[in-house]
Amino acid sequence: MSTDIWVVVDSRDGIASDASLAIVTEAATLAASCGGSVVAVVVAPDGAQVAAQAGEHGASTVRVVQGEAYAQYSTQAWTAALADLVRTHQPAAVLFAGTAIGADLAPRLAARLGIGLVSDATALSVAADGRITFTKNTLGGNLLTECVVAATPQIGTVRTGLYKKGAPTGVAPQVVVEDVPAPAPGGVQVLSFTPDSSDGEIALEDADVVISGGRAMGGAEGFDALRALAAAFGPGAAVGASRPAADAGWLPTSQEIGISGKTVSPDLYVACGISGASQHLAGMSGSKLVVAINSDPQAPIFEVADLGVVGDLFEIVPALADAVARHRG
Repeated sequence: MSTDIWVVVDSRDGIASDASLAIVTEAATLAASCGGSVVAVVVAPDGAQVAAQAGEHGASTVRVVQGEAYAQYSTQAWTAALADLVRTHQPAAVLFAGTAIGADLAPRLAARLGIGLVSDATALSVAADGRITFTKNTLGGNLLTECVVAATPQIGTVRTGLYKKGAPTGVAPQVVVEDVPAPAPGGVQVLSFTPDSSDGEIALEDADVVISGGRAMGGAEGFDALRALAAAFGPGAAVGASRPAADAGWLPTSQEIGISGKTVSPDLYVACGISGASQHLAGMSGSKLVVAINSDPQAPIFEVADLGVVGDLFEIVPALADAVARHRG
């Protein structure tokens, strides 16, 4: 059995997701402590560009499955290809970023192989026996649970936003183009693809500044003030929402931050009208600087904030946006 740690890298239009590359970088640290190496796995119509990106961020080897059959993501086709590779090479672990693709593909692969799975891990470490320990938030984020998959390979998804991709190393990986059986025609055919409305904007988990709004925003139009503040900070800023705001449809659920949404760790997190429930705090606790704006001086969010402002957010946020714009020139 190999001691290698595999990371499945998802991509779009030849660009690897930052979330996947961050797991590659973290896996390189894990592999160094257990005597293995990091192997990235790329499934794409043409994997050369994505393979190079994975190598630059820590993968010593990249296994590529390519062909027009993989032009669009397909659970059935990707599962068949990955299961074939895993059975052949028997890695110690297979990791996925908790993206939409990773969250869909990992459990299907685990079921196909008949082994266990840890989903939505919030930390990774290597035990004395060389196996990966997955840490998970449970009971609404009030308890941390350490899990080990007893079978081999260990399979797990890692919550996005927890790790950052490393600086490019400039090192070219060994690229192995795998010869796997062509996927059988599936029961689902992709007729068209409509990009998400947020395509072209920076992903929440990749943003340096996150401006987030809660129930106090009052409606979808209330987020216009937050968008103006994010625009003042520049292209590295994004707008997010607490679960109540996302559930109300004021922002897409893809922009929800918390246990049931995304995890972010920006340099600056501005919480506007967010009470600070544990469900939300679990998604932004890794932020370097937290600023809370709330009209309730007893709001729990102030307990975790580095800077708190008590007042009407609809007066404070526009004034802050003007100040940031003036400062940035």
